[in-house]
Amino acid sequence: MRINKQTTKELDILYQALALDPNNSFLMIKIGRCYRELNMVDKACEFYHKAININPNEGCAYANLAIAYLITNRPNEALPYFQKALQLLPPYSPDYPGLLANYGNCLGRLGYKQDAERLFLQAERAGYDTNLLNNHRNQVGIKPKKRGLFF
Repeated sequence: MRINKQTTKELDILYQALALDPNNSFLMIKIGRCYRELNMVDKACEFYHKAININPNEGCAYANLAIAYLITNRPNEALPYFQKALQLLPPYSPDYPGLLANYGNCLGRLGYKQDAERLFLQAERAGYDTNLLNNHRNQVGIKPKKRGLFF
């Protein structure tokens, strides 16, 4: 409940900022993330689309839209947005490893398990947490990788 209260307060502040700068795609992405946190995914998607309409080169908007579709189990709808996000986000972006992992999850759900595992390995090399990757693997029916000397 506390998170919802904080997220609602954050939304209020973001809407105030958006009133001052109505064409700010970054604010729209942040508003979309708040709505996603509140489990209002359709409303989140609306703001990600607005961000893309304002700035068609906004890689984070495409990535967040793809993840929103993936969360709602719509991998076919998510796929083109993952592909576009990968074209736009630079590999040094802090969002890049998560993008690779979620894109792999999407491909795995669509039955492309080898491609999914390739993306999971890239995400791991880029610094994505192995335990989170194993969660993605489990979600798509790929056996989790064991790493290290003692397991």
